[in-house]
Amino acid sequence: MKPFPFAIPAGMMACGLLFALLLPGTAPAQTIPALSAVPENLPEKIEVRLDNKRLSLLEERRVWAKAADDFNALTAEQQTDAQFKALNDRRGQLINQAIAFNREVAEAEAALGPPNQDDIREIAGIIALAKQLGWSAERQDRLERALNSLHNTRVHGGDLEGASIRSVWRSIEARGQGGDFARETAQGEGQELYAAGTQTRYGDCAIFALASATGRPYGEVAAQAAFLISKGEWRTGAERAHPEELMEQHGLDGGEVILLAESFGESQVVPRVDFPRVLGQGRPVLVTVVSEDGNAPHQAVLTKAFTHNGEYPWYEMIDSHQETQDRRYLSAGELKTMLLQDGVAYRREPGSTVPLLR
Repeated sequence: MKPFPFAIPAGMMACGLLFALLLPGTAPAQTIPALSAVPENLPEKIEVRLDNKRLSLLEERRVWAKAADDFNALTAEQQTDAQFKALNDRRGQLINQAIAFNREVAEAEAALGPPNQDDIREIAGIIALAKQLGWSAERQDRLERALNSLHNTRVHGGDLEGASIRSVWRSIEARGQGGDFARETAQGEGQELYAAGTQTRYGDCAIFALASATGRPYGEVAAQAAFLISKGEWRTGAERAHPEELMEQHGLDGGEVILLAESFGESQVVPRVDFPRVLGQGRPVLVTVVSEDGNAPHQAVLTKAFTHNGEYPWYEMIDSHQETQDRRYLSAGELKTMLLQDGVAYRREPGSTVPLLR
């Protein structure tokens, strides 16, 4: 931001003006602070509010800079004390607004807080299990990075009040199958994957999603998940003794999804903006979204990114709430509305085999 030069307005005492300008810390001598970027790991409503406020402040700066440039273009005789004072006063306001905005962003980030004790215990327990299973140091490091990355994203989207989510799901459902979307996805970036099955009354959407992403039968993925949970010290004794019941009634949490994905290949936590790039590399992305009723998390798989009506990206999604041959099609904006965390990209590790269950 270029501050306007302080030409001496007509009628203003030169000595008084110069004295004021040379005082350190006075408003005329201060630079308007840069506005902090709004991180994507904030809850959706806070992120949207701060994004809008930032855009508004940037526009106010642009207007002020234009007025300052216009003032500078005037001769000393044309400049007035009132104009000069108004520009200085407005700059002081912009400085205070920037300081307040940056403080608000910092407080919003701080409110996410450090990992709670349950998170810390789960991450430590998963890493301990990886060591017990004899996973390589490289795989353990990758696993730990992914676990910490997923925690750091926290919840950054989703409207758990349900109204906007239900509206988005209705729009997605109304698009149906085939037609232009079949042609557009065929030209898109990503993999042709088969759905592992249709979810019924259980909460095992993560198992279906991982089975679809890895190309393995549902039963194999479920057995591997049950084995890992049965060994997981982060779960209670009752949960470890009955892992199938846990998966059916409550499903897997984010850390367990990463652990299970890593047991079949390579997992990496990726932000929403990187989904098209990752899909273009042939790596499906597991996403946690708000379910159709707007009150619960649901796991699905993004398989392709494509262009629809000149807009990019749109996504093809395998959803276990559908028939196996059906696909969902959604825009980037719709995905942002329903997304609860950053995604987990999966890639089969070259030359690897799934660790034995015993």
